[in-house]
Amino acid sequence: MEQYFCLYQSGQMIYGIGTTPEAAQEDANEWLQPPRLAQALESYQGEIAGALYIRPCTAALYHHVRTEGGHVHYALNNDGSLDLVAAAGSPPLVALVAQRDALIDALGARPDAATRQRILAQLREVLNAIERRYGR
Repeated sequence: MEQYFCLYQSGQMIYGIGTTPEAAQEDANEWLQPPRLAQALESYQGEIAGALYIRPCTAALYHHVRTEGGHVHYALNNDGSLDLVAAAGSPPLVALVAQRDALIDALGARPDAATRQRILAQLREVLNAIERRYGR
């Protein structure tokens, strides 16, 4: 079974694809000026928004990027691979996790009671979205 890989900027577009991580990096070098190395990820690991990563992707995402380009909605599937998401789909896991982390950081700043309640309500919404989309 053939494997596929994508080099992408977290929360943004896909710059390269290939059947090996090295091929995805080589493909991306055409679009990244100057060329930059990406960190390889095998399963879900924390990401920094805007950083470059290489991870396995589904055949559907690989072929979509190959024919349509890297401006595509993608998300992590339950296997830790990038997968194609319909334009009307929910936000990618990386975006939801970034939102979650920002809300937790805001709680750490010891806000007043009203702000704390607002942050907790937003945090519940984000956690529910993660559970609906990626829960097992």
